[in-house]
Amino acid sequence: MLDKIRNSHLFFAEERGIEKTYCPSEVARKLFPENWRDKMNLVREMADELVKSGTLVVLQKGEISLTPPSKLSGPIRLQKKGSQ
Repeated sequence: MLDKIRNSHLFFAEERGIEKTYCPSEVARKLFPENWRDKMNLVREMADELVKSGTLVVLQKGEISLTPPSKLSGPIRLQKKGSQ
């Protein structure tokens, strides 16, 4: 399951490119349409790994955050690294 989540993050990041962002809930909704809210912690935890590895950046209120996605509360956006 973690590979599917990781691959979905990478798909959304690549599809949007370095100019646009996506919401982690898009990953959850795509993979788990029936119970996506229950999977948001897993989706954010995988985003932590991708941010830590330098593949993605996390934004909150339009600003890059150094806090891992799973530790942030409220809406966040993810973006392919390279636009900064």
